Amino acid sequence: RDIARHHRHHCKLPTTMTINRPPKSASTIKMMLRWVMLFAAISPATSSMGGGRGSWGINRPALSVKQQVTTALPKTVATTVEQMPSFSTVLPENIMCLVQLRGGGYSSDAAAVVGNIPFQQIVRTIVTTITSTAKIVLPPIVATTRALAAFYRTLPKDAIIAQVGFVYCFCGGSYPTLFAAVQAAQVCGLHRMLAALSDLTDEAVIAVDAASSKMNKKAQSARAMFSEMTMVVMKSVDPVKINSACGALYTTWLGVSTVLEKEFAKTINYAVTLGNYIEPVMRKVVAPPVYLCVPKDYHRWVPICLGWLSKALAMRVAWRLQRVLTATTSAVLGGLMFSRAIVRMMHKQGFHMAGISQDEETTLLDEALGFTVAAAGIYVQLGDGKFDPHVAFPFTLLTWPFEVAENWIQWQITKQA
Repeated sequence: RDIARHHRHHCKLPTTMTINRPPKSASTIKMMLRWVMLFAAISPATSSMGGGRGSWGINRPALSVKQQVTTALPKTVATTVEQMPSFSTVLPENIMCLVQLRGGGYSSDAAAVVGNIPFQQIVRTIVTTITSTAKIVLPPIVATTRALAAFYRTLPKDAIIAQVGFVYCFCGGSYPTLFAAVQAAQVCGLHRMLAALSDLTDEAVIAVDAASSKMNKKAQSARAMFSEMTMVVMKSVDPVKINSACGALYTTWLGVSTVLEKEFAKTINYAVTLGNYIEPVMRKVVAPPVYLCVPKDYHRWVPICLGWLSKALAMRVAWRLQRVLTATTSAVLGGLMFSRAIVRMMHKQGFHMAGISQDEETTLLDEALGFTVAAAGIYVQLGDGKFDPHVAFPFTLLTWPFEVAENWIQWQITKQA
């Protein structure tokens, strides 16, 4: 402030000067000046100091960003700004061109760079991020999945049944169609489907490795980038294996979807019938105020969107009822599966309880243990009073793919009706 005041009055600076604030280091002052330059370049007011006609209506010659700042600051401070490094060394070339255009539009080169390079940069960043993330995340997931599969193959059959029953007891109501789809896939070619998924995973890993290692790092257009990526992937993967895997997945899904449509026919009928009743009510009650809020050119979309909303609401209600029913039945069935498998494992290990029959048909130990576990499963799924079975929060970080698969299966088998 003192420097600016003396400069305006054309006075010489005093040899001693009292400053209220503590002096800052030279690096801090330079950093603040750089922010001043950035703000001056981006703010609309700066365009009045650049080329063309400014806010004062005066034609001025084209000035660089540093020249604009130096003309707006006192001479003493402007000298310090002139001695600073070029502003283009602080920001990348693409951002520098954007700043120049925002400040007043100085050169056609900057416009050309902004018209081409930023979009290419965005595309390249997206592609690089996807390939890098897949290269980091995909191999550990594949290795972990295969290790778990190999571990489960070594387990006794009763141990696997006990684990499946325990999960079905406490999560059956959250994923009714997913568990039904797994059961149907066992009849419609589960091993073939798993082999197809393994082949597709191997080809995906090969494609990611090839794309990340052989892609050209030089600047190029978005079309050339996608063409190069496509050619690299096509040279790396095995088309015969991919074709066979996709065919196996499609045929398995056809059998599974047919079974699910028959198994959940009542739920699908509830959803379709409820949607047919809700849609006329939505058009009479909700449509008039929506027409007032939506421009006239978009009125044709209102009935369509209300139809989608009615179907989504009907599906939500029907499948929530189905989840409640499935939660109770899955808890009982899963509890009995768990208890009977545990009892068989105990007998095989030579553990016997006095006075309790070892015959599965006559003993009541498995039923007592099974119904106890079933009661706990029902309480966990429906004990909150909302009648909406769901997995608790800490576990949703691991089970969110199952939730996505559950919603997708529900939508697929319902929309076909």
